[in-house]
Amino acid sequence: LTPTPITPFAKIIGAVLCGGGLLLAAADGARAEADAAILELVAIQASKSDGSLDPRLRPMAADLQALPYGSFSLISARACTVSTGDRCGMRVTNEAYLVVRAVENAERYLRVNVVLTRGNRPVLDADLKINRDAGVMLTNVKREGPALIVSIKVKDKPGAATGVVGR
Repeated sequence: LTPTPITPFAKIIGAVLCGGGLLLAAADGARAEADAAILELVAIQASKSDGSLDPRLRPMAADLQALPYGSFSLISARACTVSTGDRCGMRVTNEAYLVVRAVENAERYLRVNVVLTRGNRPVLDADLKINRDAGVMLTNVKREGPALIVSIKVKDKPGAATGVVGR
């Protein structure tokens, strides 16, 4: 067998086909990146007694002041990039752990399942639909003693993550 010489035309076709493959791969990567969302999880200890606002919680001050508590301190915070099926979790207290799983990742919202366990027993299991660039605050309204507040925010892009996480 004699090798077939590669003509200039064949080189151009090969480059175009190769480049098209690269463009398709780049488009798939961009689509996967567009499908991802940033979850910002923040756990806060709140008390009805007059007190102060933890300085790390200043970006959330307006939201927190609407709640029936007088003092707020940061317990933990975490940011995760998630797509459908991904989980993001963090220890909330020595006994409690929070896991948020992305169930549906739509253009305008992220549907999540939120599970808070204490001592390996679920104390909260909720399905939430959170609009992009919005969030929710979950709290147990205790009559006495400290309360736990969990803030879950959904951001579109890694650069959009703001607030407590990462500071």
